[in-house]
Amino acid sequence: MIHRSATVLCLDPLIVTYEQILTLEECQELIQIVQPQLQPSTIVGETGLIYSDFRVCNTGWVPHHTSPFTTEICERIASITRQPLSHAEQMQIGQYPVGGRFGAHFDAFELHKEASYQFMTHGGQRTYTALLYLNTLPAGVGGETFFPNLGLEIVPQAGTLLVFQNCIKGTIDPHPLSLHGSHPLNEGIKYIATLWFRERPLV
Repeated sequence: MIHRSATVLCLDPLIVTYEQILTLEECQELIQIVQPQLQPSTIVGETGLIYSDFRVCNTGWVPHHTSPFTTEICERIASITRQPLSHAEQMQIGQYPVGGRFGAHFDAFELHKEASYQFMTHGGQRTYTALLYLNTLPAGVGGETFFPNLGLEIVPQAGTLLVFQNCIKGTIDPHPLSLHGSHPLNEGIKYIATLWFRERPLV
C-alpha cells in the first residue's frame, strides 16, 4: 500500500508535496522506459523552441498510454492532482547529469512571447504542474527545486510528487510566485517526470 502524505507549502499559488506516490520499483521502471527517447532539452524562446544553457538536461516524452503501467501512473497523478488526464500533455521525463540545471522560469506560457500562442492553440494555458521525483538526492549535492520569490527549496525524494498552480486564480496570467527552477547538480544524476495540465482537453 502506498502512503500519501501531503504537505502544503504555499496557498497562493497552491504548492503541495505528496510523499510516496510511487514505489522505488515504479520509479526505476519509468527511468528505464525513457532511456531510448532521451534528447537534449529545449525551452520556449520568443518565436519557438530553442536550445539554451539556461536548461541543461536531457528529456524524453512518454505518451500516457505507452503501456498499462504508464497509463496507471498517469491516472494516479491526475487523480492526486484532481485534474483530468485528458488535459495533460504527454509525460516528460528529465535526466539531469552533473552540471545539469534549469534557471528560474514559469511553466505557464508567457503571454508576451509570440511562440506561446502557438503552443496554446490546443489545450490553452498550462494551469498546473505535477512534478514527480524519480530518485533521491542526498542533501548538499544540488538539484533542489527552488521557488526564488517564496524562499522555498524542495530536495528530491524518490516517489514524491510536487504539485503547483501556475496562474493567478481566475486568469491565464503566470503567477509571479510560481517562478521556479532547478539548482545545478554537483554530484550524481537526477530524474524527474512531469505532467503539465492545460485549461482544456488536448485534442
